[in-house]
Amino acid sequence: MASPSFSNILNTLSPDLLIYDFNLPWAPTIASSYDIPAVDFIPVGVSMMTFSLHKFMKCGDEFPFPEIQLRGFHETQFWNLINKVAANRTKNKEGSVEAMKRSCDIILFHTLRELEGQYVEYMSALVEKKIVPVGSLVRDIDDDDEHTEIMEWLDNKDESSTV
Repeated sequence: MASPSFSNILNTLSPDLLIYDFNLPWAPTIASSYDIPAVDFIPVGVSMMTFSLHKFMKCGDEFPFPEIQLRGFHETQFWNLINKVAANRTKNKEGSVEAMKRSCDIILFHTLRELEGQYVEYMSALVEKKIVPVGSLVRDIDDDDEHTEIMEWLDNKDESSTV
């Protein structure tokens, strides 16, 4: 239901780039109608997304990283979800897999290369796009004075005026 408002926002603001959440698979379609490049941002680690996408795209092929396996109840639940996604995919051409395909040349992931490097590389091969790990979204604040300038700046802004 947000798509018409979203379209108006893009038309009004004319941004140079749209970074969209994978839960808004219709966003890159709207952006492309205004010639705005769009980049998918997936705010989860890449290992399970790679596992899921591999199972979805290469049904029957062994996942190349044996340390991630599902058994019993979890495997049944996973395949139920995959079948549900596949059924919705035939009805709706704007699912999360299609949203990844519509991402420009890159896809952003909430991960670190040092942590999930092998999955980053494999995901890149699966989707034929560069996977860019963006690191942690929430950082520990070790020094209370570190963000004082930012907090003072925000304190001078009207409520709800800054995103």
